Amino acid sequence: MNGQSGLLLDTPVLADIRSPDPTSVLRLFLQRRSHLRIFISALTLGDLPSPDRDWLRELAGRFGCHILPVDPGVALASTGLAHDAGTLTKLVAATALHHDLTVVTDRPEDFRRLGASAVDPWSPAPESAQPDRENASGAGAAQ
Repeated sequence: MNGQSGLLLDTPVLADIRSPDPTSVLRLFLQRRSHLRIFISALTLGDLPSPDRDWLRELAGRFGCHILPVDPGVALASTGLAHDAGTLTKLVAATALHHDLTVVTDRPEDFRRLGASAVDPWSPAPESAQPDRENASGAGAAQ
């Protein structure tokens, strides 16, 4: 598994998107990967700081089937992961592993340590961890 099926947005990414002025780096990162499917863990929705229920309802309506639950497959995937990881991190990593997704987060090493593909959209060169459309086609965009 290499996380090529799509992206799994972690809490800090959703919090940034939800902010009145999302960072341009994150917007560009997601735009360059618009060819990939985007998912959210149901656990991430509950982890958002100061959630706005109307925004959450809108998000749930837009993402519908792209909000992934902790189902038996995810629970089984989590059983082999390190016990010292926090429960939320472990279950989000298991979701990514089970569905072959790349976690988009500000702490990719936490997820990589658990075996999940992960990328920090705010880092200088996230393309090395998740190809964008141009790099995937071999054209290679200059950064």
